[in-house]
Amino acid sequence: MVLSLRILIVFLLLPLLSLATQQWTDGACGNCICSRKRGNYEMEYVVNCTGKDIKSLPDNLPRNIHRLDLSFNSLGSSSLKNLELYGKDLMSLSLASNNVTIINTDILSSLRHLEELDLTGNVLDYIDDRLFFALNLRKLSGISAKMFHRSAFWKLVSLEDLSVIFEQEMIDENIFKNLQVFHLDVTFRYAKEIPISLFHFGTNTLTRLTIDGPLLSSLPNGIFDGLTVLKTLTIRGGNIRWLSNSLFYRPSATSMPLHLNKISIIGVKSIPRDLFKGQLSLKFTTLKNIEDIPPLDLPVQLDNLDMSGSNVFRVSPDVFMKLTNLRELNLSNSSLTSLESESFIGLSSLSDLDLSRNKIVTLPEKIFEACRYTLDFLDLSYNQIPRIQPFYFNMLKSLRVLDLSHNKIQLIHAKAFEKLNMLTDLKCRGNLISTLPDTLFSNVLSIQVIELGKNNISRIASTLFDNLYQLSSLNLESNPLHCDCSVNLLKMKYRYLQIQGVCKTPEEYYAYQVSKLKRDESCYNIEEGSSSVSLFSSIQVTTDSQKTSFKQTINPTLAMISVSTKLVDVLASNTSNDNLSGNSHTIEHYDVTEEHPTSVYVNRSLLAKQQTTIWHGTGFIVLYVCVGILGTVIIITTAIGCRNVCKDLRRRGTYILPPP
Repeated sequence: MVLSLRILIVFLLLPLLSLATQQWTDGACGNCICSRKRGNYEMEYVVNCTGKDIKSLPDNLPRNIHRLDLSFNSLGSSSLKNLELYGKDLMSLSLASNNVTIINTDILSSLRHLEELDLTGNVLDYIDDRLFFALNLRKLSGISAKMFHRSAFWKLVSLEDLSVIFEQEMIDENIFKNLQVFHLDVTFRYAKEIPISLFHFGTNTLTRLTIDGPLLSSLPNGIFDGLTVLKTLTIRGGNIRWLSNSLFYRPSATSMPLHLNKISIIGVKSIPRDLFKGQLSLKFTTLKNIEDIPPLDLPVQLDNLDMSGSNVFRVSPDVFMKLTNLRELNLSNSSLTSLESESFIGLSSLSDLDLSRNKIVTLPEKIFEACRYTLDFLDLSYNQIPRIQPFYFNMLKSLRVLDLSHNKIQLIHAKAFEKLNMLTDLKCRGNLISTLPDTLFSNVLSIQVIELGKNNISRIASTLFDNLYQLSSLNLESNPLHCDCSVNLLKMKYRYLQIQGVCKTPEEYYAYQVSKLKRDESCYNIEEGSSSVSLFSSIQVTTDSQKTSFKQTINPTLAMISVSTKLVDVLASNTSNDNLSGNSHTIEHYDVTEEHPTSVYVNRSLLAKQQTTIWHGTGFIVLYVCVGILGTVIIITTAIGCRNVCKDLRRRGTYILPPP
């Protein structure tokens, strides 16, 4: 009886279990996508309907939704009535970038568990004092309206994060009354002035404040009074002419924001020299697009300074002298035309320096002396530098990334990067470079990325990238490359090197991708034959028929072209038995290309050094072989002796180990 009852209960529950299973399945939910993710306390059910061109809220979605994203659709005010169907569990709702102008109070009131609401991109006609009264929102984003009731936000006592856009000119000073928000982002679209006590509600709570006012003419002195816990402040104002020097600090005031960690001021016409006076915790400062920026009295503990887009013009030695803790400095697009040798004096901790998009033509000697051991990143792109001198960067012992793109560089000195032992990334794209010295990278063994695109480079020396075994990317795009043996050898020598570039000459390789060039065996014959000739530093050849002499420096790649194989054989055979104490050595040989004997004079001091090196190497090899043979003999002798001892003991009836 009990068993039958259990079976009956199971059969009755099966339809319910099936219904529950069908209620939520990961994957497509009509035009939307359903998924599950782990929340703070339980599994959350998420429906993503973003960008589906939905004009009315679908009614066939699962009912137990926790997060619903309806952004970037065509929903209107009349399309939100079905939200009541999902009010039981809905915690997060996004209606960003739709056509909502009116929200019914009853609809929002049904969403009892709603914590996050995003209305960015919608402009409501009016927000009254009852719209949010039944909600316990923690985050309200992008709320914008043509008119706000003065108590529109008063009931949102649980709100922590608020982003609001005022489309009205007059702002009530008590509109944020009762709020306990931590983060406030306010945009004043048409207001020209704001009340002095507008932000005084956040005395004990407000930690991050953003003010955006394209038409604001000024900020009243005392507007930040009482915000003692404020840590991050951003001010954007394209029409603000000046800021008061007592905006953040007044000796007579007892509660000022003196513990700001980050201040960003963007678009203000002018700022006073002592604006940051009294800031004891300031680490990050952004001063973008400032028209008139004087030498500032900045706090010594500053870690990051961004002055990009401001009219700096000139960096005098006293500007950064006290900033010994500064690590990042951005002076891009700051109208700099020249720098002084002491412009960066005092920046002994600087690691990142951005000087891009200026009009710098030359760099003074020892300009980076103060940060020679710390500078890691240097950006000089989009300037007007015509040549790279050795004293520009050789003092930078820790430099890893150097960007010289889009200058007017024509010449690079052979020792320009000689002491950059830590350099990994070099960018020289968009210049006027036609040739590169053979020894340019001889000491830059750690380099991994080289960008030389959009230059006038046609030929590359085969020895240019010798020993750069960490090189992984070489960009030669938009160059008139001549794909000869040097390119082929480079490609085959570094098999894992990614080379970007297109051949222009010779004709048989026109428009070929360098990465797709096939192996040319003739190039490898030259490479293999060159090693025997590279022993000689110079050879003087005198031809009897022409009665002329010339001195030729042997290049490992061109050796087999300039000197015949028979000549090398004669040199090798004759020099081995001669006395090398003189200054030169004469050998008669018969050149395969001529019918006349030729006298060859070889630098004998170099031959002596090479021969000494060979003998030393041979001696070490012989020594290792002898030691190996001696060790083997000792081991064999010991083994034979042990064997004989064991046999003798066995004959006497004495066993070291038990007999088998």
